Amino acid sequence: LPFPSNIILHDWLIALVTSYFGKVIFLPEPTLGYRQHSSNLVGALGVVRLLVSRFFQLFTVSNPLDIWIGSPFRQLRAFSAKYILPKDQMYKFILFLFNPNPFMRLYGAYRLGLSKHGTFRTLIFYILMIFWKPGR
Repeated sequence: LPFPSNIILHDWLIALVTSYFGKVIFLPEPTLGYRQHSSNLVGALGVVRLLVSRFFQLFTVSNPLDIWIGSPFRQLRAFSAKYILPKDQMYKFILFLFNPNPFMRLYGAYRLGLSKHGTFRTLIFYILMIFWKPGR
């Protein structure tokens, strides 16, 4: 603490810090109560609502790939700027994610071990990464 001003979601940052400096483990029992309701701004949509939401973003958002790919990458870059030394190999691969060359982006993501939940979603993620144009 304090959280950097350029982070997107504080829980993403906490997860990144925890996995970089410590160890993330699964606890089978709930440790806190988390209630989701229809007016949540962020939360689990379920696969059908997620797909519908992403479909509509194709027509309503000027650059949906920047939301789907760019936001998590910018979060990772904000984390690296605060916590990772530039001489660390991981820092270099995070910078590769913003390279104009799509193959360098894929290489950086692969070396960082980036994935989604399941093989299909990870494959789609890597395909979309080819078409994403890093702007900043």
